[in-house]
Amino acid sequence: MPKLKLFTYGTLTADHYTMGNATFLGKSTTVKEYHKGQNTWYPFLLEKVGKDITKETAIISGNLWEIPEEDFSEIDRYEGAPDLFDKKLIEVKNGKDIVQAYCYFIDPKEI
Repeated sequence: MPKLKLFTYGTLTADHYTMGNATFLGKSTTVKEYHKGQNTWYPFLLEKVGKDITKETAIISGNLWEIPEEDFSEIDRYEGAPDLFDKKLIEVKNGKDIVQAYCYFIDPKEI
C-alpha cells in the first residue's frame, strides 16, 4: 500500500492520538503562512481568511509523518473530516526539502 505524508500541528502532534503505523519524518514547517487559532477543545488552521475578517498569519511549526494510505480513514474520523475539518495537500519544509503533505484545516463555518 502507498504511504502518504501528513503534517500535524495540534492534537495529532500531542499525546491525544497515537499515530499507529506512522513513521515520524521530523519537525517541519509550512511553506505558506496560515492562521492558527484555538477553539474551546482543539487548535485549528484556517487556510483562507475572508475579506471582512482580519486574522494574523504565520509559518506553522509541526511534525511530518509518513502514513499508510489505509490508515487515513481512522485519522479522518478522529479529526471529524470532512464535516469539521478538511484534509488538503500543502507544501511543507522538512530540513532542506520541500514536500507535499496532507494537513487538516477547519471548515470556516465552524469558527
